[in-house]
Amino acid sequence: MVVVILGIITAMLVPQLSSLTEKSEAGRAAMVVQQDLERTFTLAARLRKPMVLSADNTQHIYQVKDQTDDTVRLTRRLNLGQEFGVETMTFSNTSITVQPNGVASDTLGVTLVSRNTIRHVSMTRVGLIQRTQ
Repeated sequence: MVVVILGIITAMLVPQLSSLTEKSEAGRAAMVVQQDLERTFTLAARLRKPMVLSADNTQHIYQVKDQTDDTVRLTRRLNLGQEFGVETMTFSNTSITVQPNGVASDTLGVTLVSRNTIRHVSMTRVGLIQRTQ
């Protein structure tokens, strides 16, 4: 009888656990994007050089480089099968320059989709970065 009750409880909890895992992956990917955007502003200020953030939406990859000498400071891949299971990554602007004074060339919106869970990250020109659902 105990085994039957445990089986029923397990069958009821499995769909809820997989849903939590899916939301966790999308949330984790959004948190990493947020931290990387903040890091871009920090690098520009600390190194006193403009940093260029460029994204390839089809390859699910983005990079941060020195504008002056093309030194790659950060590369992030958000593919399925990688650490982050992102199915769709959409940067509203595929190239943005962040100046050492803390002002970006444009605003940015990032949409991440992972197993029917959508997360958004937005960035203003002055470096205010927020994650939303």
